[in-house]
Amino acid sequence: MGEIGTIQEEQVAVNSKKIISTVERISSIVKSLKKLSHGKVDSEYEHLLVTDIFHEVESIIVAKLKASNVSIEFNLEDETLEFNGSLTLIGQVLLNLITNSVQAIEENEEKWVKVSGETTHDSIFITVRDSGPGISPDVAENIFNPFFTTKSVGEGTGIGLALCRTAIERMNGKLYLNEKSPNTEFVIVLPKTSSKSLIQKESA
Repeated sequence: MGEIGTIQEEQVAVNSKKIISTVERISSIVKSLKKLSHGKVDSEYEHLLVTDIFHEVESIIVAKLKASNVSIEFNLEDETLEFNGSLTLIGQVLLNLITNSVQAIEENEEKWVKVSGETTHDSIFITVRDSGPGISPDVAENIFNPFFTTKSVGEGTGIGLALCRTAIERMNGKLYLNEKSPNTEFVIVLPKTSSKSLIQKESA
């Protein structure tokens, strides 16, 4: 009985740490998004590795996808890819894009999301592509407008993609929908350095 009690106490301690960690992460995200929505973002950024961002996002999203039967794949051509930015903001942008993808394909027979990282001479390209057939031109035209949403009442605020684009632009990057892709694909472009010059990715 004593041994069982000890095991239960240890499990409670582990769960408590996980809960505290999750609450702290959510609090950090909320604070960052509040600053972002009011045009106030911390000027100091971290030196980040894309691989660390992928691992952080994967650890959060994989558990959520178990019930949805959606497979997710993270691919990075170079694990040394790095840039200056906010781990909280870039992580939240990726989580938002992946969550949108999962919700969009939940009725599809084929369900997958692929997150990849590539590079050019001075830019990093992070793409989030899902098994959906793409977005219609009339929706694509408005998809980054604040409060525009295709979700049912009560399912979304419509501010997600607008804030995502603003977050990426604050890091001297770009976020766009690749309308030439046969699937639904969003592309994040980030500079490897503090330079604001970006190379536009050629769509296949």
